Amino acid sequence: MNKIVIDREKIVTLKENTYELEIEAEDVILAIEGNVIIEEIKKKEENLKLTIILKENANLLYNRFMYYSKANTFIKLEQDNNTKAILNYSFLTNGECKINVDPLLKGNYNNTEINIKAVTQNKGNVIAEVTAEVGENTKENHFLEDIHILLTNEEESVIIPNLLVSSSEVEVNHAATISGINIDDLFYLKTKGLTEKKATELIKSGFLIGNLDIKDQEKRKIKEIIGGE
Repeated sequence: MNKIVIDREKIVTLKENTYELEIEAEDVILAIEGNVIIEEIKKKEENLKLTIILKENANLLYNRFMYYSKANTFIKLEQDNNTKAILNYSFLTNGECKINVDPLLKGNYNNTEINIKAVTQNKGNVIAEVTAEVGENTKENHFLEDIHILLTNEEESVIIPNLLVSSSEVEVNHAATISGINIDDLFYLKTKGLTEKKATELIKSGFLIGNLDIKDQEKRKIKEIIGGE
């Protein structure tokens, strides 16, 4: 796995590889060529504008885990023709968190999945807005947005799922939920001898990690970050 640290505003081209990504700049453009996997795991405060451009015939799997104290994050995803993009985005937040993801399908024969899972705790809250735009006269595009927020506090969170579709020859779907921890799940884990705090941590980590297509080493790293607070 190649590690890339982006610490200033720039355009970065990623080709035919798996990358461990660390973004420190506030305005970044990623150009994707060929088959690319990105893994990004970080504990931070974030103010980011990220543009991802998939060139023709490109495939991207982007697994992103963040532990936020505060975030204002905007991700724009542009797809040309015959591309596949999967964004698996999980985050835990202790503060105000605004997330915007704007996929734009400009061409034909594209597949897109936006999978977002968030957990709020302490004073954390989320405004998650996904606005998918499918261009006019395009065909055979398939788009799914799936957004879920798990509340472990009393703060208010909001999901805004938007679909702007200008073609009748595409398939688009979305799902969104906001809920607290299931009492039955918590009770079951406590009957196994876990404290309420440990059971809650287990539920949170399972919820977030289950959204990511990553290996055991990265899963352990996330569990350490979640359990370290």
